[in-house]
Amino acid sequence: MSLRDTGKQLVNGYWSERVNVSACLESGEDRAFTVSAEVREWGAGSRVEGRADADTHLPGFELIPLRPGFKSNSAQPILILARASHGQIQSENINLAIETTCVCTERKRTRTPVLSEGTVGSVFALSLNSSIACRALIIQARRKIASRYSRRVMLILPSFDGSAAFNFNWISVNLPRSATFMVGDKFRAYVPAESASKLNYLVVCNGVSIAMAGRARDDGLISFELTAHMVRQCLLYVFSIDEDVRTDMLLFFVERRCPYSMSVSKSTIAPGETIDVSLFGAPNGLATLSAIDERMFALSEALSSTSSVRCWDLSFFNKPELKDDQARLINFLDAKTLTDSFEDSCREAGALLLQYLKECPRMEDSPSLVSNQCLQTMVLACSHTLPPTSSTVCDRNSDSCESVKLAGMAVQFQRVFVQRPLERMRGRLSDPKAVKREKKPPLRIREIFPEVWLFDDFSLGREGRKEVKLNSPDSVTQWAISSSLWASGDVDACSPKAATITSAKDLFINVDLPNHVYVNETITARVTVNAGNVDEEKLYSVCLTGLQRHVCGDIGVEGHRGQPTYTRVGVSPNRKTATKTFTLRHVLP
Repeated sequence: MSLRDTGKQLVNGYWSERVNVSACLESGEDRAFTVSAEVREWGAGSRVEGRADADTHLPGFELIPLRPGFKSNSAQPILILARASHGQIQSENINLAIETTCVCTERKRTRTPVLSEGTVGSVFALSLNSSIACRALIIQARRKIASRYSRRVMLILPSFDGSAAFNFNWISVNLPRSATFMVGDKFRAYVPAESASKLNYLVVCNGVSIAMAGRARDDGLISFELTAHMVRQCLLYVFSIDEDVRTDMLLFFVERRCPYSMSVSKSTIAPGETIDVSLFGAPNGLATLSAIDERMFALSEALSSTSSVRCWDLSFFNKPELKDDQARLINFLDAKTLTDSFEDSCREAGALLLQYLKECPRMEDSPSLVSNQCLQTMVLACSHTLPPTSSTVCDRNSDSCESVKLAGMAVQFQRVFVQRPLERMRGRLSDPKAVKREKKPPLRIREIFPEVWLFDDFSLGREGRKEVKLNSPDSVTQWAISSSLWASGDVDACSPKAATITSAKDLFINVDLPNHVYVNETITARVTVNAGNVDEEKLYSVCLTGLQRHVCGDIGVEGHRGQPTYTRVGVSPNRKTATKTFTLRHVLP
């Protein structure tokens, strides 16, 4: 399906308008499509084309469970964070339609999902009926887009009813809207007062550092201040070691407000213009400053499709000696026992899905590794209980089954003939001496980086401030100015809000010359002048480098125009393109 819309005009080099792409969606498919724009210059004949991929059904968010699973007898609700994927959508006031399916032995309940709503960027809670033993919860969410919905995002929560090591009743906390705290905030959680004297807590951040440890107060309060070492994601473990270790756990996030800043003197410049960049940090601090083409950021975001969060890796408790930077928690929890406990539930859930829904789930990636492992177990269990195919019941002596047999052997043939025999023998038939005699082209290292304006580091001095003057290159684009600042005592560098600078100009010159000429050959040079933003008639002169000044004839005696007129070009609001033709002779090779 293709859609064409023509006749648009750029004003001051810029055009913006809502494009109706409904024709691209008539087929009912929710796949991405490509939008292309072509710009042509009046009078010059040159053209340029730009393309952008559009996906009107992009989910743009992910579901992150704040606990790895659930227990049917737990009084605490199931907490799920709907978090916007990095750079894909704005997370404010975006509604979600949520379906929760309890996979259990009751056919009606398994076939009837519970409907609810949520918003991107906030935590939503799910409650269970304690009288029903769900083997797994299938949570599916879609983003509301006007009258449509995005593609679904799926999360599987397994049941840990078969494990005595988990107790999801202990931690009670009032989380922020996005389960995200700031450095310097106080984290407060509560445990049952009657059990508080027997409960300890442990905070592990980013899987590598034990940030906090202690005992719950007698009134059940757990309180600590969030520090810079906790930035990103942390896990709060509350555990009892009276007999066997039992644990409750909760995921939360920590961010840091950057106390430093950066400012630029101008937001719009012309090529060759100078701007001032001011960096404000701590005394004797260090800073890096970069100015690169903003399209490089868009490229990096387009290529980055992985989730920014990975959580609930139960192998954390198994063989910690294999990870050098990991916190050591020996004999805390048995990862294999935990995995076996929820895999049994997931295996049973996969068989129930086929029995009641007559279909198997599809593999989808989620931030929770427990969810991914449970889904894989469900798919395998569901697939293995499917009815037999024609190939499995085919009579070996029947001629009608020959095609089925050959189709089944195709995979084996593919393994055998990965390469043709001659391809495998080519290495033995070649002459190694001839290979050595071959001259390989020298490695070429790129030395020109037109997409990079600046990348440098500076010392902020005693005042904690640095003024940097930058001379803009001869490029028409948008530059992203960003910096990172650090001072003694900081855990890591801090990046203040970046600035965007637009580089533009009103006049462009295009020169057309032959690619090859002979000595003493007379050639024709065509010079095209394009004015982008002209509000009155203006006269220019085309000067040729290497010729005398009077050839340009721009300004003569007492401010009057010089005599040569063949170099002058005029542009106006109604005539923004002018062309001059020069006759030249090459006398030297």
